[in-house]
Amino acid sequence: EEGRYVTLDEELATLREVGFEVDRVLPLSMRDYQRTTERWLANCERQRAELTELAGDDAYRWYRTYFRLFRRLIDDRAMQLDVVVARRPD
Repeated sequence: EEGRYVTLDEELATLREVGFEVDRVLPLSMRDYQRTTERWLANCERQRAELTELAGDDAYRWYRTYFRLFRRLIDDRAMQLDVVVARRPD
């Protein structure tokens, strides 16, 4: 499902429900993620003609808006992203 985020608690509960053991949770550097988002947006704008030809104007506008909104969330420090390392027990 596109654009659906879950809380860390929800993700951990789901992993445990399906039999995974959580080894660790690592917070991502929001500064690094902000730079990544800036690059995605710049690439999107630079390659607009190709992207609209491949996916259409509506898809291009949707993703460009998504990147801009996500950048704002990061700028406002309104969210945190974590990497969850989990495994199935042997």
